[in-house]
Amino acid sequence: MDLAVVEGAILRLRPVLITASVAALGLVPMLFATGPGSEIQKPLAAVVIGGLIQFDRAHAFYSADALERFRTEGLPSATSAS
Repeated sequence: MDLAVVEGAILRLRPVLITASVAALGLVPMLFATGPGSEIQKPLAAVVIGGLIQFDRAHAFYSADALERFRTEGLPSATSAS
């Protein structure tokens, strides 16, 4: 079962990375814009690209661990959260 968790995390990682990379590359022209409105576009593009990078790192490092934890411990019940 451990192998299945690792393989599942690896299989899901590739599409997530590709999707985020395409979104980040689409924002690169906005990051280097110099025309009217660029004072709004540049910070927005920087924040979105930074968020995509941060999400990809978190997803890569924590997805396998979270899947393994849910497999062994199960999902938390609604009554234990109260």
